[in-house]
Amino acid sequence: MLAICCAMLIYIRQVLKVWPTVTLLLLAFVAASLVREQDYFLDSYVADNTWKVLVALIILPTLFWVVKRRQCFLDEFAYYSNTFAFGLFTAGVLTTYIFSRLYGRQEFWQAVLEDNFVRHFKDVAEEVVELLGYSLILIATLELLLLARRIYLTRQTSPLTSLLTYPAVN
Repeated sequence: MLAICCAMLIYIRQVLKVWPTVTLLLLAFVAASLVREQDYFLDSYVADNTWKVLVALIILPTLFWVVKRRQCFLDEFAYYSNTFAFGLFTAGVLTTYIFSRLYGRQEFWQAVLEDNFVRHFKDVAEEVVELLGYSLILIATLELLLLARRIYLTRQTSPLTSLLTYPAVN
């Protein structure tokens, strides 16, 4: 799912050229999440904590670029933050990174299940909620792709209208 999101965000940024700073930040977040999900594989076959180095190599240059182009980011984000895609993406992030962690707390499941507590049940419940969050992020990225396509087509047919409606791409 995260790899598909990365591919869609690259397409939006590189081909459609819609909101390049916002999509770069989204891409970095999703790519970092993808790398983090591969931590077991990386720890087993590369080296312990390799994922941390890879995430840093993704996030740090991206943050530098976004800070350097902060006014462009703010202009793009003003439009993106008012879209359905933003709401879905936010819901996915909150579900995956906040709610699933709270829902998957061992203390919670021990209190609920008492003597019948089984760690595997807790782990499965947490993973299912994470999957729901990642699904919301996937749907949000697809929604962003469809919106970006409409913006791109509008720019192709009527450049003057698109300048009045959407921020310029630098």
